[in-house]
Amino acid sequence: MPSAIEDYALIGDLHTAALAGRDGSIDWLCLPRFDAPACFAALLGDERHGRWRIVPAAHGAATRRSYAGDSLVLHTEWDTAEGTVRALTYAPTGGIVAAATTSLPEEPGGRLRAIAGDPADLQTMYGRDGTRRIPESTVDWLPGYRGGSPVRIGNAAARQRQLDVWGEVLDGLHVTRESGIVATDTAWDRRRDLLEHLEGHWREPDSSLWEVRGEEQQYVHSKVMAWAGFDRAVRTVQRLGLPGPVDAWRRTRAAIHAEVCERGFDSERNTFTQCYGSARLDAALQLIPRIGFLPYDDPRVIGTIDAVQRELSRDGLLMRYRDGREGAFVACSFWLVEALNGIGRDQEAHELLERLLALRNDVGMLAEECDPASGRHLGNTPQAFSLVGLVNAARCLPGARTGRRPPGRRR
Repeated sequence: MPSAIEDYALIGDLHTAALAGRDGSIDWLCLPRFDAPACFAALLGDERHGRWRIVPAAHGAATRRSYAGDSLVLHTEWDTAEGTVRALTYAPTGGIVAAATTSLPEEPGGRLRAIAGDPADLQTMYGRDGTRRIPESTVDWLPGYRGGSPVRIGNAAARQRQLDVWGEVLDGLHVTRESGIVATDTAWDRRRDLLEHLEGHWREPDSSLWEVRGEEQQYVHSKVMAWAGFDRAVRTVQRLGLPGPVDAWRRTRAAIHAEVCERGFDSERNTFTQCYGSARLDAALQLIPRIGFLPYDDPRVIGTIDAVQRELSRDGLLMRYRDGREGAFVACSFWLVEALNGIGRDQEAHELLERLLALRNDVGMLAEECDPASGRHLGNTPQAFSLVGLVNAARCLPGARTGRRPPGRRR
């Protein structure tokens, strides 16, 4: 049986990554790339499906593990009757992928984006080498993590329409120009192409950032991100005087804002909703003030944060939306830290951050989700979405303690 999800540490070399358990077993490794077939797959089955293990004869879990400084040199030590046994694994890593694993269940028991080509062909994700086609299929020879079948590779969501992608890309290009990383005519031309496409499609329904596999809806977060794309373009023209139909962009920005406030807001409950005309909530609504759509002190923002915390909370941690099968989505709780801080509830924000930091395993890893009651990790791991959320939340709270957990400490 594979280890608990929270017992794995990450090692990698820019091209691929492996998961090493506290028992000294490497249970997951795809070679030669992240998206290549797995040669060690005990994580989704047992030792018969491939692993590599080095451990003292007495076996047992490691006494302590840690990375050396800020590197991914992993020190693993066992205290035995014969003395201290140490394994040293080296792996500098750099490239970002969503997670190193696939098909780890998101309930107890069970992006990379490119912008080349036609803006209409922009996808939610691409292969590690920029490949557009990521067909989804099941791997029948693997029983799944602790029996949690099916095991899927690929992702059918790559071909979904997710309007937030255009906003995310446009916002990202804006940030790179503002920071001086990318400030070329070609980059500005690409932004204009994306805006031209978005201008003709922002009213359409989509599948949202959560890759919902059902009928497309008018998701509020998607509209807010479309607004952000036009907002960033207007601001760039105002500051730098770059060429572009800024008056048209202003009109579109205003039209999106007015529509969202009219159709995406429930005045009786004083909260924005997941979709137009829906009563459901969505943890992504907490991002409305961070994106700049409305300020933190707007009563509609405060009401939305209160409603999300009240209706999507499980034992103090947030689900991404109301779904009784999933655990708490870790990134959403980090968003709540930022939101609480933004509306002046600093003490509550600090307390939540401390609780979230305690979810990390002994080497600082976080999975996609967790079981709020037990703290057990759920979903694919280590999850970039969760770790980026941690960084952003910690940056907004002065004095937050985010140091590495003491070796050997576990929940």
